Amino acid sequence: MSSRDISKNRQQMDDLFKSSAGFGPELQIHWSRYLCVVVAGFIETSVQSVYSDYAETKSHANITRFVDMNMQRFRNPNMQKILDVTRSFNPNWAKEMEEFSNDRVRDSINSILANRNLIAHGKSTEITVGRLRPWYKDAVLLIEFMQRQCES
Repeated sequence: MSSRDISKNRQQMDDLFKSSAGFGPELQIHWSRYLCVVVAGFIETSVQSVYSDYAETKSHANITRFVDMNMQRFRNPNMQKILDVTRSFNPNWAKEMEEFSNDRVRDSINSILANRNLIAHGKSTEITVGRLRPWYKDAVLLIEFMQRQCES
């Protein structure tokens, strides 16, 4: 997946959020769970893509293949896991990301993943589209921040 694919996926996510506006309360509950799972997947695949693209543009083909294989195993990206993988590329990037990801961004990423795990394991959650929307916006900000780091 490339930056272009991230943009396409982001547009699809934005459209999903918009489509929820006309739903009744019962459907909103189910839709919010679906959106939470999809947003978590968006974060996961975007992080994989950003760092795989970086390796592809900056490294030998063997290193790119190594990074791609390792990034495929990157799952359930809470903020700590994202910082850990970022640190493996560049410790300074991780420090910058920690500064960027203030409490709100960190809490948003962790909340998305915590709720996704509850949903995936059949547990109840109080997730709503209204609660998820700002978390998603924070996730987009984080992905954009990662992309800028890799471009510099």
